[in-house]
Amino acid sequence: MRNDVFDLIKELKHLLLKGQEMDIDTLQYEAESLYHFYSKRVDKLLDNGIFDIEGAKEFDGLYKKLKRAYPIETTVYDRDEESCLAEELDFGFPFEEDEVRYVDEDVLTRIQKNITNFIANRSVSDPYENDPEFADILIKQKPIVYVEQDDLLEMASGLKGITTSFVQYIENYRPARWRWGIDLIVISQYLFELMVEITYKTISGEDLDHLKYDIRQAFTYHKANVPELMERAINESVVMLEELLSDTIDYVEKHDYHKLEYEAWLRPIFYNIGILGIKFALEHHSERD
Repeated sequence: MRNDVFDLIKELKHLLLKGQEMDIDTLQYEAESLYHFYSKRVDKLLDNGIFDIEGAKEFDGLYKKLKRAYPIETTVYDRDEESCLAEELDFGFPFEEDEVRYVDEDVLTRIQKNITNFIANRSVSDPYENDPEFADILIKQKPIVYVEQDDLLEMASGLKGITTSFVQYIENYRPARWRWGIDLIVISQYLFELMVEITYKTISGEDLDHLKYDIRQAFTYHKANVPELMERAINESVVMLEELLSDTIDYVEKHDYHKLEYEAWLRPIFYNIGILGIKFALEHHSERD
């Protein structure tokens, strides 16, 4: 049964890579068929009392990536042709864009700290599972590989530049009906994987000069250039990262942070997700092929 799940993962990866060459109806049919076969296999294993299904987390993560990269499901948003950012469908109802509020330095710093603490705490816990055996925790706080201080500072500096460029892109191209929650998850996944790749290459002594990034890659299928075992770990973490981000969105909306300038909440979220990517890579660096 193990090979069945991994065979489906191989087919799913093929769809992710070839999706742009397929018409949407064919892609949708192939994807739904794969998911149907996968669900039947998982149900059979569960009926037999097998709950720790090898490959299940990776399949679930890759299927989420497929749905994000290609319009195989009905949604209430479109992607702007120029920016690729998510825009709410216009059903003709009156719409008034919220005016962005700016805050003083003390308030901005406090909000940034609140968001940092929320994400850091959420990344090492699973509020949906009381049994530690079944808890899905993104950052396991296990021993990590040693990294030179200068390398850490360089990665942190690079991360600041990346997140600043992402926010500037959004500021320049954001549509009036921007669905920021949709894009926050998609862009954060791309950023997380980008920082995993940068960290892996840094501690492996690989050249970073040819490593390029483009926020628009977030809206297509992107695969980090890392060893297969680390790539599998990334795919297995997709659902965990989405749940963390969904909780973060709820937290931001609860406190109305999303009505403030992006430097107060959006860039701090991106930055802290990037930090999680660094930590994730350090924890999984030993997982080489």
